[in-house]
Order: sequence, then structure tokens, then C-alpha cells
Amino acid sequence: MDLYLLLEGHSAKSEFPAYIAEVLALKKEFAGRIAVMLGIEADFLPQSLELYREIIAGYPFDYVIGSIHDFGGISIYASCNIYLRIANFENLV
Repeated sequence: MDLYLLLEGHSAKSEFPAYIAEVLALKKEFAGRIAVMLGIEADFLPQSLELYREIIAGYPFDYVIGSIHDFGGISIYASCNIYLRIANFENLV
């Protein structure tokens, strides 16, 4: 589950409570047999750090994966060509 999608009003926002409930139920069901862990991906958005902290603190996450989808004001989603330039470290200056 991506925390950024939740903040942006994506359809994932309505699925978030069900995701949390399902993972916690699976943790109980499989306790002692497999390790089921609750996690979330959190894109780095400096303007949203406090909000991220509040959301993350409100749930029993086992881990939070940090991510960066914007570099130097360029979104890696903007186009494949831009992503390839970043991946190849071209034209970054």
C-alpha cells in the first residue's frame, strides 16, 4: 500500500482500512507458522512529513519502505524518456 496514494485521494484510500484489517487477521491466523508483516510504502514528500508521521504512528506497521518518485523536480512517472535519463545519470545538471 502506498501512503502517497492515500494522501492524494486515490481509490486506494478507501481500501486502506480493509488492507490493515486483512493483514492483522492474517498475522493472527498464521501466528507461529509464518511471519506476516504489515507494511507500507511512503514516498518522500518534504511538505507531507508531519502528516506521514501521524498516519504511520496510528497503525502497528512492522515496516515502512521509503521511496522517492521525484528527483530534482522531475517525476519519474512523467515519461519513460525522463526516467531513462535519470537512470543513466544523463542531463541531471
